[in-house]
Amino acid sequence: MKNIIAFFFFLLILSPKLSAQPNYIDSLKNELKTAQNDTVRMVLYSLLSFGYQQSNYDSALFYSQKQFQLAQQLDYELDQAYALDNIGYNMYYLSNPRALKILLMGVKIAENQNSERKVLPEKYWNETIYYDTEALSGYQRNPSNVRLQILASLNQDIGHVYGNDLGNRQKQLFYYNKAVTIAESVNDKYSAILNYNTIADTYRKLNKLDSGLLYCQKAYSLALSAGLEQLSVHTLSIIGNIYFEKKNYSTAINYAQKSIKNGIKYKIANQGVIQSYLILSSIYSLKYQSDSAFFYAKQANKVAVQMNSPQFILSTTDALVKLYASTNNLDSAFKYLQLSYALKDSVYGTEKIKQIQGLDFEEQMRQEETNQKLLQARLQYSTSLKIYLLVAGILILIIVVGGLWRKNQYKQKAFALLQIQKQETDHQKVKAVQTLNDLQTTQAQLIQSEKMASLGELTAGIAHEIQNPLNFVNNFSEVNTELIDEMEEEIDKRNIQEVKTIANNIKENEQKINHHGKRADAIVKGMLQHSRASTGQKVPTDINALADEYLRLSYYGMRAKDKSFNADFNTYFDGSIEKINIIPQDIGRVLLNLYNNAFYAVNEKKKQPPIPDEEKNAVKNEYQPTVAVSTKLLKPHSGGLGVELTVKDNGNGIPKNVVEKIFQPFFTTKPSGEGTGLGLSLSYDIIKAHGGTIKVQTEEGKFTEFIIVLPVS
Repeated sequence: MKNIIAFFFFLLILSPKLSAQPNYIDSLKNELKTAQNDTVRMVLYSLLSFGYQQSNYDSALFYSQKQFQLAQQLDYELDQAYALDNIGYNMYYLSNPRALKILLMGVKIAENQNSERKVLPEKYWNETIYYDTEALSGYQRNPSNVRLQILASLNQDIGHVYGNDLGNRQKQLFYYNKAVTIAESVNDKYSAILNYNTIADTYRKLNKLDSGLLYCQKAYSLALSAGLEQLSVHTLSIIGNIYFEKKNYSTAINYAQKSIKNGIKYKIANQGVIQSYLILSSIYSLKYQSDSAFFYAKQANKVAVQMNSPQFILSTTDALVKLYASTNNLDSAFKYLQLSYALKDSVYGTEKIKQIQGLDFEEQMRQEETNQKLLQARLQYSTSLKIYLLVAGILILIIVVGGLWRKNQYKQKAFALLQIQKQETDHQKVKAVQTLNDLQTTQAQLIQSEKMASLGELTAGIAHEIQNPLNFVNNFSEVNTELIDEMEEEIDKRNIQEVKTIANNIKENEQKINHHGKRADAIVKGMLQHSRASTGQKVPTDINALADEYLRLSYYGMRAKDKSFNADFNTYFDGSIEKINIIPQDIGRVLLNLYNNAFYAVNEKKKQPPIPDEEKNAVKNEYQPTVAVSTKLLKPHSGGLGVELTVKDNGNGIPKNVVEKIFQPFFTTKPSGEGTGLGLSLSYDIIKAHGGTIKVQTEEGKFTEFIIVLPVS
C-alpha cells in the first residue's frame, strides 16, 4: 500500500508547494473550511488521509472514514471502495483486527462492474489520488481501469493482512499475484512495481531467496524504465535483506546504503528505509562495531516513531533490546524490553506510553505538593520536631528498603534476560554445527559430481579415439568378405592370375586390420593406465605426451556432446623435456579441466554475433576459435629445474572484478547447471600438492591463459 496512492506521493515530493508535509496538510485543512460542496470535501478528506499516512495512522484513519461517509451519501461506489481500501490499510498498520473485514467489503464493491455506473465528475479527476496516472505511459484513464486499479490495491492490502498478521504466506502470495495480474492488465506500472516488491519480500520470508531476487530485479528494472526510481527504496532494502540472509554482508551493505540514499533523495521515510537501517545495524553488530550498530538501530527507531506505526516501532525496539543486551547494558535493555512488551500487548502502545508519562507527571506534582505541606507543618509545629524526625527516619528507611528491593528486581530480570540469551546462543550454536555438517556433505557430493563429469569427458574422448580404428577394421573386414567371394568365382573360372591379385589385396587388408587393431589396443591400454585410481605415488611421466593425449580427448569429448562444435588447437612442445615425476591421473584431471574450460570459452564467443564493419559494409574480423598448448623447460631456479605448461584460448576472457575469485571453491561464471565451481579449485589444490604453481593472465574480450609450473625433481 499504496498501489494507487503511491504515484500521488511522488507528486507530493516533486511539487515545490508540497515539499513540506505539515504545510500541505494545513493547506488542505484551510481548503476544507471553505469547501463549497460535499464532493469537494470528500476529495479533501481522501488527500488528508493520504497525507497523514506518512506520519500518523490514527489521523489517516479518521479522514478515510470521513471520506467513506461522504462517498456513501453521494452514492459514488468506486470512491466507497477506494475509501474502504484506505480504512483497511490504516487499520492494518494500527493492528486493528477489523482491517480484513473492511478490505473484503471494498473487494465486493470493486469486483462489481456496476460500480462504474456513477463516478466522480471528471473536473475533479486531477484532484484525486487514484485518477492521477500521468506517469503511467500506456494507461487509459477511464472508470473501468480505475475500478481495476482499486481492486488491485485491495488485493495487495489483503495479502498484507494474511501474511503479516495471520502468518499465512501462501494466501499472501495468492493475493499479491492476483493484484499483479490485475495491475498488468491495465498497464499500471506503479501497482506492478509495488506488488513485485511485496512478492519478493514474501519469498524472502519463506527463505526462497533466489525467487525473491528475481522479483526484485523485475521491480527495479520496471521502476527505472518507467521513471519511478523513488519506488526503488523498498526494492533495494529487500535485496539488501536477501544478501544479508545469504551472509554476503558487503553486498547487503551496498544495497542498504543505496536504499537509504534514495530515501533521502526523494524525502521518503517508509518501511524500506527502516529495514535498510536495521540491516546495517545487524551487520555492524555481527562485526562487533557496536557504535555503528546502535546508530543505525536508533535511526530506524526514529523513522518508525515518525511514521507512528506500532509494527515498525516494535521491530526497531526489539533490535535495540538485543543490542543493549549484547553489550551488557541491562538497564537500557530492560527499558526497551518493557516498551516492546507494551507494544505487543496493545496496538495503542504509543498512546499508553503517553498516558503513563502523564500519570508520572501528576504523581510528581502530587509529591511536590506533599513536600510543601510538610515544610509548612515543620515551620508551624516546631515543637513536634522529634516526631517529625522519627517520621522522616521511617520514610528514609522505606526509601532505602524500596531501593534495595528495586535493585534486586532489576538483577532478577537481568539474570532472566541473560538466561534467555544463553538459550538463544546455544540454539544458534546447534544450528551452526548442523549447517556446517550440511555444507560438508554438500561439498563432498559436489566434488564427486565434478569427478563424474571429468569421467564423462574422458569417456566421450576415448569413444571417439577408438571409433576411428574400429571403423577401419570393420570396413576392411567387409571388403575382405567381398574379395573372398570374388576369389571363389575366379577359382571356379581357373583364373589363377586374378586369384593371386585378390589374395594379395586380402593380405594387404589384413595387415591394415592388424595395424588398426593394435592402434585401438594401444589407446585402451594407455587410457587404462591413466584412469586407474590415483595411488598418490609419483611416477616418471612424459608431460608432452600426457598434455597432447588429454587435449585430443577434451576436443573429441566436446565434439561428441555438440556436433556443431569446431575449433582449432595448436601444440608447441619442448622436445628437450625429459620425463618428470608426477601423479599422471591427477595432472591429467587438471589438464582436462583447463582444456574443457578453454574450448567452452571459445565456443561461447563463437556464438556471439559478428561485429559489423560500417566503413567496408562487411563483417569485421571474422572470429576463429583457437586453443594453444605449449611446454617449456625452464632454466635452473631456486635450486632446481622446472617445466612450464600453458593453456591459452582466444575467448571472451575473465572480467577483472571476478578474476581473483576463480580458484575459490564453488565459484563459477558459467550459467546455472553448467558448472559446479570446483574444477579450478581442485586443480589449484593438485598443483600445490605437486609443489608447483598455477596462475592466470587474461584480458577481457581477448584471451585467457593459464600458466602451470611443475618442479622437475
